[in-house]
Amino acid sequence: MVTSPIAPVNDTIPALGKTLRYVEWAILLAFIVTVFLRQNLYDTIFTTTKEYYIAYTYLGICALLSLFFPIARPLWQRRIYIFLEIFCLTIATILTTFELELFLYLLLAKSCFLLRRKEAIFLAIALGLIWHLVRLWSLSKTIERLIENADIYLENLADMPRSILIILSSHIVVYIAVSSFIILVCFLTIAEQKSRQKAIALAREVENLASALERTRIAREIHDSLGHVLTGLNVQLELVQRLQSKDPEKAKQALNTAKNLASQSLTEVRRSVATIRNNNFDLDTALINLVEQFKCDRNFKIDYRINLPQLGLQTSHQLYCIVQEALTNIQKHSHASKITIQTRAIASETILEIIDDGIGFDLEEIRFAARQLFSSGFGLRGIAERAEIIGAKINIETAPNRGTRIQIKIPFTRDSL
Repeated sequence: MVTSPIAPVNDTIPALGKTLRYVEWAILLAFIVTVFLRQNLYDTIFTTTKEYYIAYTYLGICALLSLFFPIARPLWQRRIYIFLEIFCLTIATILTTFELELFLYLLLAKSCFLLRRKEAIFLAIALGLIWHLVRLWSLSKTIERLIENADIYLENLADMPRSILIILSSHIVVYIAVSSFIILVCFLTIAEQKSRQKAIALAREVENLASALERTRIAREIHDSLGHVLTGLNVQLELVQRLQSKDPEKAKQALNTAKNLASQSLTEVRRSVATIRNNNFDLDTALINLVEQFKCDRNFKIDYRINLPQLGLQTSHQLYCIVQEALTNIQKHSHASKITIQTRAIASETILEIIDDGIGFDLEEIRFAARQLFSSGFGLRGIAERAEIIGAKINIETAPNRGTRIQIKIPFTRDSL
């Protein structure tokens, strides 16, 4: 079934329907008071006792229908509800001389909430035609009654058709203006409330997404920083267990290495907390401290030339983690003897390069299996994800037994500063 743009929304349109119900009750109360005063204080020749009974009956039916506003019901039930309102209003207009235009406009407002947009517009046109035909008939009956009771001279009847036409024309103009205004306001109100609900839903979705991203970031932090350090710490402690009786000297060296790894993990925790709390994260200093930690590994030498421009906290933090991940991967897999870290800034971007003389890998095979390029086996997935966060580009140059060059290009943007 096709859903109309004016179809009710679970939380929004019912609230508007409740407001409309209060308006209807206010109109009913005011009209009951008017009918009562007219009946008891200034009854005229135009109104019979039967008409008062009909008016009270109509008001009672309207009160009952107002208790069951089917805004969340199926479309066919909403159509029946509007049809009953039209039928009762038409009968009351034909059988009485009371002015019921307020109920007509209230019915138009209800149709905007209960029917589809096209149906509401079509109903306004059809109801306008029916209403003014009935009004023409009731007006002619009123004039006949006036003539019978007031003994108007026959020579004055010549102007009656013209007077009726003028009155009817003015009512038609008023109906077109008021009904158009009501429909437009109702449609705009519904659209505004729907937009507000969508905005609330979108805000909730963004909040959930932000929470998911934060969880992912924390998981990546644990994996990229503490995960590597704690893995090395576990290996060193296992080595101490095996060598403490066989080779105490080597066991002592492994224990010292484990102690350094434990200190490094504590430093990583402090750095992560400081990064979250402190907006003045110094990337150059943090990278130099990181390189000095990796220099404790005597298997390779590290040369570095680090002089980065002032970058935003998010960009600085992600670059730090990229360098950390790259150095950890080199330490684990490359069998390199020398590592070079260098940075330079040009007009439109900052370039960070990490170069090693290790065993490298076959880049063509990796490109052929594109998903494997950033798989955990090569340790490049975390680097790629972090580079994507800050809008950086990655360029990898490598070949078997020829080392690897990882180049990160960070564009100058408003967010990176």
